[in-house]
Amino acid sequence: MQRRQFLQRVGASAAVAAGGLALPRSLRAASPSQVWGDYPAAHKQWQVGEDKRAKRVLDIMLAGGISPWESFYVVPAYGVADQTLWWTFQNGANSIKAWHQQCNGYSAPLTQPWLTDAAGASVHLGPHVVALRQRPDVLARMRVLVMQHKIEPHEAAIPIAVTGSPIGAANAASLGAVVQHAALAAANGALAQPTSYALSYRYEGNFIGRTMYAHGSHPVASRPIDISLFESANLIKTLQRQGLAGQHAKVDALAAYYSEQFGKRLSPAGGALPARAPAWFDHAFATQVLSNAPALAKILDSGIFAPSSVQACGKSLSPSVSRMQLQVAAHLLQQPGGPVRHMAVMDSGISPGSQGWDAHSDHVKDSAVAADAFWSELMAIIRAPGEVAPHKIDLDETMIVINTEFGRTPGKQGNQGRNHWPYGYVTLMIGGPIGTQQAGLRGSINQFGIAKGGITPVQQRAAVLTAMGIWPFAPECYPVGLFPGGGDGAAAKWLRDDVLGLA
Repeated sequence: MQRRQFLQRVGASAAVAAGGLALPRSLRAASPSQVWGDYPAAHKQWQVGEDKRAKRVLDIMLAGGISPWESFYVVPAYGVADQTLWWTFQNGANSIKAWHQQCNGYSAPLTQPWLTDAAGASVHLGPHVVALRQRPDVLARMRVLVMQHKIEPHEAAIPIAVTGSPIGAANAASLGAVVQHAALAAANGALAQPTSYALSYRYEGNFIGRTMYAHGSHPVASRPIDISLFESANLIKTLQRQGLAGQHAKVDALAAYYSEQFGKRLSPAGGALPARAPAWFDHAFATQVLSNAPALAKILDSGIFAPSSVQACGKSLSPSVSRMQLQVAAHLLQQPGGPVRHMAVMDSGISPGSQGWDAHSDHVKDSAVAADAFWSELMAIIRAPGEVAPHKIDLDETMIVINTEFGRTPGKQGNQGRNHWPYGYVTLMIGGPIGTQQAGLRGSINQFGIAKGGITPVQQRAAVLTAMGIWPFAPECYPVGLFPGGGDGAAAKWLRDDVLGLA
């Protein structure tokens, strides 16, 4: 192309950019009062009030599984006779008491009485959540959900825990994609920066990573930005677009012009949108927002990814993946005036010589170290009452979700481990619409480790959307048949009143 032609196209494309981007049906308003993600008028009464909604969500996946028996579901009356549940590892060098003393010292009680469950059992909080027990302000905003399903392998359980859909489902999408889709629709497609991010400790090209940024049947523009903790420098360098040498505006304008011309070729005569070409919109959207890449690079300043170390149970974890990820998450969520609404984090708890949460051979030792590192660092990014710390999370605005694919078996695996256990486990919601009246425990787990009145992963995922005020039963989201009530309205009411406790 000659220089004169290049400049002519740049000038023409400026008008295209000023005119905006034609929107596909999935982002256009169905009526002047409703956009995608909003509650239908007939069911508005079941939407969480705007004053109570979670403006942002920190969605943390503890891959490998929280063991309730040392954390959120210690029932001293259960398992005494057969040495299961709380009583599985009470003796020996790797006993619960020995590791509690190594991790938490002698001042903290081994357990802390908490509440009575629906079955009348006295439930305590265990030694693996001492850092959380020391924050009564956080406990007062914590709702523990008893969970259950029947899938034991990681490869199948993680996708359903993260997306709410079984592995291989065409509509399997992360919550970040749903949140981004709703933001795109609300902004009429003119979204300058992403609202959703997925952060993992390393590049996850496998099923674990893909579930965090899967967009299912949502527009490709809904896909969250995925960040690898230890490859962030490459991402920032790419966003800075250093190879363009100051020609960003001209290159962006020319790309927009070509995209618009190609879109016209795909459109019928007089048609406003390309016919049967959703991929064109995705490409056009990416072209449009490319000019904002340098601003995104500034937000993802390399300083927030600096290696950081912690002491956990007398061990030096260097670098501490939990600490680094949580600090990056807080940084993005707390950007002044920033658009981030959903931040997904994958934490395995793995450290040198430790299996982390997935502790098949040294359960007490490995899960104790993972828990000490994680819960201490999570509490460190949450504002304490009266604390003025803009860089920390305010639970009135941000809901923290602790998710996992399953728990751990009530009895031993081998001599020192616990295996996968999806039949009775727990997840958490902290803050957002969860206040003192909603805090506590929903459901129960019996003396055999089996959930009673537990909810499923798809129901938990839908409840998070409910907490954010996003309609969970759009065609791209969840089938209403997987929820009690027999219809959209009844299911929406159940999520708000029962699962979130807002009745």
